[in-house]
Formats: sequence, structure tokens, C-alpha cells
Amino acid sequence: MKFNHSCLLLLLLFTLTICATVASDAGQETEATEEDSPKYKLLFFREDCFNEFLDLNFFYKDCISITISKGLGYGIILGAMLVKLPQIYNILKARSGRGILPSMFYMECFMFIINGCYNIHLNSPFSVYGENFALLFQNFIVIALLWLYGNKTSNVPKAIVTLSIFGTFSFLYFDALVPNFLWKLFMDIQILMVAYSRLPQILENFKSKFTGELSSIMFLANALGNLARTYTFMKETQDLYNMFTSGLSTILNFTIFCQVMYYWKSNQIYKTRTELKDMESQSDNSGRSSNPEEFAKKVEVLDASEGIPSL
Repeated sequence: MKFNHSCLLLLLLFTLTICATVASDAGQETEATEEDSPKYKLLFFREDCFNEFLDLNFFYKDCISITISKGLGYGIILGAMLVKLPQIYNILKARSGRGILPSMFYMECFMFIINGCYNIHLNSPFSVYGENFALLFQNFIVIALLWLYGNKTSNVPKAIVTLSIFGTFSFLYFDALVPNFLWKLFMDIQILMVAYSRLPQILENFKSKFTGELSSIMFLANALGNLARTYTFMKETQDLYNMFTSGLSTILNFTIFCQVMYYWKSNQIYKTRTELKDMESQSDNSGRSSNPEEFAKKVEVLDASEGIPSL
């Protein structure tokens, strides 16, 4: 199957966003130098703390907590570069996005754009918001795969979502165009987006008792990352919007992780049922019967299951 034009456009935005982020980071460093922002050595150590640590004075002011916060911040960014790879792998392996609501990833894209650009607007350190763009890049890939392996989304919604994401990013990136009251409005909307990006998936999982190709590793990593990010926000920005959205994301991501683990047996039975149907189809096409022992074992598993989604 070939990528359609919407998928290619989405991947093009991936490249454009990388360039914009690099430019943003360079500009941020220049502005921070010009102003009286705290200076850091080796990324993690505030200049006064670095000198105190060399003198073995580890309890100088808030040096330990701010250094831990910096370390967590860069650790979160590094982890964010890998966090969605399990989800990408699951989709590629199954060649399917069953059980996954694309709207969850659409909303995430807007959330990452708003949060990242909002922190650029606040002149926050890159260690506080860098993971938003790392996650945004991977979301582009996940959405492209969902479009590639799904046939339910027409080209019009794909084009609207793609252009909306790019348009929002362009508007917010040039923050001189955005008055302060709009930034507050965007952050209020982002809180709603956090809820909307997860609650429909949580309700769908609860209703169907099935989580499909959702990755437990991804949601656990997201929950832990958001928890750590809440701590770094408390130490470095004290911004209530950031702390609240990060805390809410922690709760919702952990909820989906628990659902994936709770419905694990249902997922395995569903996959067994899929394999059984494929085996029967191959038997019908070849005119030969399936392995009777394997067939009986699979049927026994399916007979013992209840409330599992049918094919």
C-alpha cells in the first residue's frame, strides 16, 4: 500500500518542525544570554552551584533540587525521543490500528504545539519543554501509519487535520502575533484538550473491554514522564497551567496503562480469534484441513472467553 498525499504532507511537516525547533532553540539561547537569566555549566549545573559543588558544598541554597530538576528535564527529553516507538512498532507489526482512536493523537499534536510554543513565549529553559517537539515528531509518524492502515478516514478530514496542525504551529511560533490574553485562552483550551485526548479512549476501552494495539509501555512511560515533568515545572517555572496539565496527563495516561494491563487477556484472545479465522480461511482456500490439535486448543481458549469483541 502506498502513502497518499496527506501522509506525505504530514511527514513533510515533520521536517519543517525540526527546522523550526532548532531555530527556536538557537534564538532562545541568544535571548537568555542577553538577559540576566541564570547561566549553566555542563547543561545541568547552575554557575553558582557548580562552583559550590567543586568546593564540596552540596547544600548551598537550592542547588541540589535545581540540579535534579535539570537532570530530569533533559532525561525526559531523551526518553521522549523513544516513548512512542513501542506504539509505532505495534501498529507496524499488526499492520493495523484496531482499538486506537486517531482523535487521541490529533489532540496530542495541538497540545504539544501549544505547550511548546507557550514555554517559548515565557522564555522557559529548553529542558522544560523540549519533549513536546520530540513527541510531536513521533505523533506525525503514528498518525501517518493510522491513515496508511485504516480505510475509514477520507482525504478531506486528513487535509483539515494536517493544515490545522501546521497552521496552529505557525501562528503560535511567531508569538509576537499573539496577545497575552490569547495565550491564557490557549492554555485553558489545552486543559480541555488533555481531557479530550484521553477520555474518549478510556471510555472506549471500558465499553469494549478491549485495548487493541495500544502500547502499555508507551502509556506507562508517558505517565512517569509527566510526573517527572510536574516536578520540574514546580522547580523551574512555578507556572500553574503547566503544572496542572502535566498532573492531569499523569492521571489519564496511568489510567489507560491500567486498562491495557487489565484487558490484556482480552487482547490475547482477540488475537487468537484472528489467527483462527486466518487459519480457517487458508484451509478453505487450499482445500486442506487445519492442524486438528492446534484448532481444538484455540477453540477451547475462545469458548472460555466472554465479552471479547468479535471479528
